[in-house]
Amino acid sequence: MHTSVGTARLDALRSFHVLDTATEPVFDTLTKLAAHIFGVSTSLISFVDDHRQWFKARIGFDREETTLDESFCRFAIEGDEVFVVPDAAKDERFADNPLVTSGAVSFYAGAPLITRDHHRLGTICVIDPQSREPSPYHLEMLRELARITMDLLDARRLGIDLNADKDRVYGLADNSPGGLFEFKRNSEGEQWLSYASRGLIDTLGVSPDVAVKDIEQVFSQLHPEDVEAFATSIDEAYRSVAPWEHQFRVQHPTKGTLSILGASHPVREEAGIVTWQGCLMDVTERVAEQERLEDVRSTLEKQYRELSEYQMLLSQIGRMSRVGGWAVDLATDEVTWTSEVYAIHGVSPEDFTPTVERAVDFCALPERERLRQLVSIAIETGEVLEAEYPLITPSGERKWVRTIGETEYRSDGAPTRLIGSLQDVTEEQELLSRALHHSSHDHMTGLPNRAAFFQRLDELLGERGSDPCLALLFFDLDHFKDINDAFGYEAGDAVIKELGRRLSALVSGGDCAHVSRFGGDEFGVLLTSVPDEQSLQLQARRIKHHLSAEMTIKGVQLHSRVSMGAVLAEGSEVSAASLFSKADVALLHAKQSGRGGLVLYTDELGAADERDHQLRREIVEGIEHAEFEVYYQPIIDLWSGALDGFEALLRWHHPKNGPTSAGLFAHLIDDPMIGAGLSDLVFDQVIETATRWTAEGRPFGQIAINISSVQLRDPSFLDRLGRVVDARLPASSIKLEITEGVLLGRTAEKAAQVLAKINEMGFSIALDDFGTGYASLVHLTQFPIHQLKIDMSFVRRMSTSEKDRTIVQTMCSLAEGLRLTVVAEGVEDETTALMLRSMGCRFAQGWLYAKALSPTQAQEFIAVNENHPKRVKAYP
Repeated sequence: MHTSVGTARLDALRSFHVLDTATEPVFDTLTKLAAHIFGVSTSLISFVDDHRQWFKARIGFDREETTLDESFCRFAIEGDEVFVVPDAAKDERFADNPLVTSGAVSFYAGAPLITRDHHRLGTICVIDPQSREPSPYHLEMLRELARITMDLLDARRLGIDLNADKDRVYGLADNSPGGLFEFKRNSEGEQWLSYASRGLIDTLGVSPDVAVKDIEQVFSQLHPEDVEAFATSIDEAYRSVAPWEHQFRVQHPTKGTLSILGASHPVREEAGIVTWQGCLMDVTERVAEQERLEDVRSTLEKQYRELSEYQMLLSQIGRMSRVGGWAVDLATDEVTWTSEVYAIHGVSPEDFTPTVERAVDFCALPERERLRQLVSIAIETGEVLEAEYPLITPSGERKWVRTIGETEYRSDGAPTRLIGSLQDVTEEQELLSRALHHSSHDHMTGLPNRAAFFQRLDELLGERGSDPCLALLFFDLDHFKDINDAFGYEAGDAVIKELGRRLSALVSGGDCAHVSRFGGDEFGVLLTSVPDEQSLQLQARRIKHHLSAEMTIKGVQLHSRVSMGAVLAEGSEVSAASLFSKADVALLHAKQSGRGGLVLYTDELGAADERDHQLRREIVEGIEHAEFEVYYQPIIDLWSGALDGFEALLRWHHPKNGPTSAGLFAHLIDDPMIGAGLSDLVFDQVIETATRWTAEGRPFGQIAINISSVQLRDPSFLDRLGRVVDARLPASSIKLEITEGVLLGRTAEKAAQVLAKINEMGFSIALDDFGTGYASLVHLTQFPIHQLKIDMSFVRRMSTSEKDRTIVQTMCSLAEGLRLTVVAEGVEDETTALMLRSMGCRFAQGWLYAKALSPTQAQEFIAVNENHPKRVKAYP
């Protein structure tokens, strides 16, 4: 079903009287330019009516209109940015569209045509039967074409003859605004033009055909003094694959010496070839005008005292870049305004006689006295009068103006006149105000940004003294990425905006002193009435509850659960940076504690965090210095006593602490850099060892490698598994062990997809530490699990605890029913081994057989076990 169409938008569309009108070349030209820019055969200017999509201009498309159900543009007019569909066949909104199923449309990009009243009438769009990803450069050009289209529509509605402007529009299409070109260069220094527009004739005096065939004809037009700098600029652009912009001179065969400004952007880099697209513009007149202005300025300075009153007034206004000019005769108090000054004040010369006091009265009241003082100082001391102030016209319109004035003197030194300029700088002030606001506020939520937050925090820390009444809360959204993945980035943005609204309400309600969005899903809150930690706990929980209230996004009920770290500012030496660092540490612990929690910073947390930082540094150095080594603990077949395989266990040969097990740093595996580094190390060593044992004919069975949920989310993990195949090892020689946590939470679906691919590759999968987590039994049927590993906490107690024996027996029976094998961990005595065998447990590992062995020791174990397998007796 197509989206509903607003009445106001339809009224705006029909006010342009463009529907069902004849084709007009000016609009056809824009579609040709769009098609050329994107390198496609089809481009359209469309308008979305209440029951159809109608085309004012079209190239490469036979139909004059389509139904709304076929329309891509009805989606494009829902936003302000360019709407892009890279591959329509893979987009559920368009996969069944007849234009897609027929093969006519795969790629679509449409820029909305937006009126000054923010009504979206339709689009200028490009279409291609092949999928593609447009560059930001192309999208910006499409936006520019949409703006031009709207300008032409506005002109058309106002009765301006578009045909009268066709030269300008055709010039844009073929010159944009000078000579369009596509330039290529390879690593050998060869360079050529793959495209040149007719504008090259005007800018370089070379026809496009000649330029494309022989680029040396282009270079030959360069002014001899500019050749070296020109070549250097191209070399630098190629070296850095950066945009190219350079001004140079050419010797045009008919126009003489021209100044040319060239600009282009790199759009592709492949096989050493970089492609730039851009244009050349003739800026000769601009350069000449700059030179003329410099000459005029020098002339005016020389003639200043010799010109008449009127000439002197104009020269002063010109030198000061005036909009309007004024003068005050200090002997008679007579005031002279130019027509522009009257217009700025909103009065006419017929109805208003200016005086100094009446002019000052236009100034907003708080600024009047300051303006009077500046005028007096300029007259008395000769200082230049410079002032910006708000001006209010008789109609009540508020403007900002800038005035600059100088005092003239007679030969005896007596002041005679005050002359100057007045400029309306309202737009400049508004732009400055918006720029200042944007520099200190988040564009999505309107909240203060990180810089503004820290500035305010510094101010409050300076004001409070040493009283602990200031606190900082730092929080982020739990599983925010899942919202983006499940409902799209628009839903994620809507959640962020709603949180911003709720935080703003907290400030206006007096619950918070200052709030901020730091970026992404991270926010900060300052509290100023917090006498102690108990009060901080209460206020933080109240804010957390307010933020976690249910919200409706795109028709879906969502809970924005947050993890929060908090810290109380204590002591007079605390800084904004240290306070935020502590809140960040508290937030990290809140997320590590299961998310959704609130953690207050303590010195113990800080010390633990510092130890982890030190440990991270040592791990990174240990990886670089080859301090980590994979050890192998044997896994024994309880039925035959033969070796079934090994579990790979990482050991750290710490330079100070000696041999260290992975338990010391296991909690840091989720760190992307640490996890990736150790994972690569384990795979490299296991593959190297397995390859050597295979070549030497040592039957090692399977080697089990532990993997985490972070690794399963790593896009490169499957490539890492592919290295086993590259080493010509059978996939059956590697077993991957996962914990129950992988099967839980919102990321379980992603894990299931990766595990399915692992299973398809031929690797077996074991569920490690079974019984210690929270996985439902149904997960054993939903995931491709081949083996259960019973946690040693049950195995070690089973000889003395009937409850633990029952649990182990139940696990073995469950595995048998599901046709899964079982490995019991932590087997340390013959009695336990006999009990396990009687329960149907097939495999075991533990100190009864061997501790974790170095590769050399494991190799010896293989040899001994091969000749003398350790058989066990049946349990009586």
